[in-house]
Amino acid sequence: MFRDFISGVSIYYDGLNLRQKYPAKSSMLVFVSSTFTDTHSERNVLLEKILPALQDKGKASGVKTVFIDMRYGVRDENTLDHMTWLACKSELLKCLNESGSLAFLSLQSDKYGYRPIPKFIDQELFESRVNLTNTDNQVVLEWYKLDMNSIPPVYTLKNLIQMNDNTFWSALVPKVLNLFEDAAFDRESPELRIGRSVTEYEALTALSFSKDSSYSNMHWFHRHFEGGVSFEDDPNQFLDDAHDPLVKVKLQQLLDTMSLALAPKERVSRYQLPVISFTHKDDQWKEYITRWEERCYTVLDQQLTELIENKQSWDRDGYGSGVTGSILNEFIHHARWANIKCSTFHGRERLLNVCLSRVYEKTSSSCALLPGGPRKVPDSGEDNVEEQADDAEGDERKRNRRVLSSSSVCLAIIGVSGSGKTALMAKLAEKITAEDKNRAISRPVIFRFCGTTSDS
Repeated sequence: MFRDFISGVSIYYDGLNLRQKYPAKSSMLVFVSSTFTDTHSERNVLLEKILPALQDKGKASGVKTVFIDMRYGVRDENTLDHMTWLACKSELLKCLNESGSLAFLSLQSDKYGYRPIPKFIDQELFESRVNLTNTDNQVVLEWYKLDMNSIPPVYTLKNLIQMNDNTFWSALVPKVLNLFEDAAFDRESPELRIGRSVTEYEALTALSFSKDSSYSNMHWFHRHFEGGVSFEDDPNQFLDDAHDPLVKVKLQQLLDTMSLALAPKERVSRYQLPVISFTHKDDQWKEYITRWEERCYTVLDQQLTELIENKQSWDRDGYGSGVTGSILNEFIHHARWANIKCSTFHGRERLLNVCLSRVYEKTSSSCALLPGGPRKVPDSGEDNVEEQADDAEGDERKRNRRVLSSSSVCLAIIGVSGSGKTALMAKLAEKITAEDKNRAISRPVIFRFCGTTSDS
């Protein structure tokens, strides 16, 4: 499939599996997922001890290790704008798409975490759950406003002015969570439900993304407090917020889902200790955090080693293909550039057919020249490019005729900047790839977009 991908223009071949494998990645981007107040110690070990060691190891091979710790990524502005989950989702997807090995590290423990209300709710869902004439829903209607400019229309949550707005936290949030309990709100991820925690959204997104790779880019370090955590031990619910029966059920469902997926693949490391050891930082705690650090470094070091070996194999001979990675990188770049251009190409069918006929036209003399000249390219995709035969007299035209012979160039597209020449040539290459197959013609379709890389 990789050979098919680089030998012709075809969006069909460039699926997720291909994008993950080729070209070899040079970074381990790890999204660290957990609630914050109960995992400060583990996160600090990651950033202060483990990360520097991994960065030193990868430096000689040009491989970077980056931890995405959203303690420093979710700013107050995200909360005021109700963008907490959207900010986390953006960073998480970046890690899942761009990391060459481990991409998701969960520290999910006994705390369920923050359950946000969505910034956007589809109009159909909103009006099916909220009686617009019921005064009991007045607070919801004051905060959510219908946006008819969105497609489809949505109700959008107003921004907070102050973080400690009591109406928002005490009246609106509980009301919305009750009205929309377990309703899907993300069109891209229908498994995500209102009333669930951000850490659950993160875990489910990573599990969904990584299922086909047997979760090889995930690992879960699960710490559990023996005997649980009483409200007296933790009145501020920094360590355990599952005293509410409904929250407790949701936490257990999340733990079960993660265990069912990750445990059979040996992607889980489990630890237990009494809560009193955690709060007093006694000898049992010190033993735990030492073992945790050693195990965590071992897991991450193995992942980094695989990434380094993978990159070296690619750079050397393209995973055994006999072509260096730098050359294959060029192939991949131009193939994907063409696919991007083709994916947004519309109309101009007549011009495409004229170009295609010139390519397959059997001639033994001069080739066709299609000068665009200054012209308007209408949004409708209608073709306004004038076709001209290369029959003009004059020294310049004669020189062009000699250069554009049947043994070299058979077609040239000339036009002003921004008129769509690149997209047209990409689409033409796709058409030739398909047409050659239909005609049982065996030849490479070579396409190269000059100026789009440092080597082109």
